[in-house]
Amino acid sequence: MKRIISMISIFIITAGFSGLFAFEISDFKVIVQENGDHILIKKDPSEVFIRLQKPGANFKLHRVFEKKGYTDLVFVEYLSATVGTSKIINLYRAAIFDKKANTFIGDIPSKKQMKDKDLPYKWKYTDSKIIVFDKNKVVQKVILK
Repeated sequence: MKRIISMISIFIITAGFSGLFAFEISDFKVIVQENGDHILIKKDPSEVFIRLQKPGANFKLHRVFEKKGYTDLVFVEYLSATVGTSKIINLYRAAIFDKKANTFIGDIPSKKQMKDKDLPYKWKYTDSKIIVFDKNKVVQKVILK
């Protein structure tokens, strides 16, 4: 019985600590400046920020996610624009937040969305950069260090 209680206690403590490192949309806020720039701010413990690229009239924060293998990085995805007339395409970008350095390090294309179909950009990750591809063409590079 003691062993079961001990195992449950370890699970609860571990689950509690893992929750401390998870980020949510509520951990971030956006300020729109007079010139139209959208500034994404990570709230506590210290406010760090990044100017978002290409935000449009339909701008909204979409989700926060981590990607397997992308050490210490969190992505804050946002709807940056809606384009098209007969076919509406939503364009999403992701601000890259480095948890270890507590700073934003870039902003990259994330996906295109048509109706209910997501068309993600391909990301190639190394220790020093992220390269974004669309149809095997390099769209953007972000240097991480």
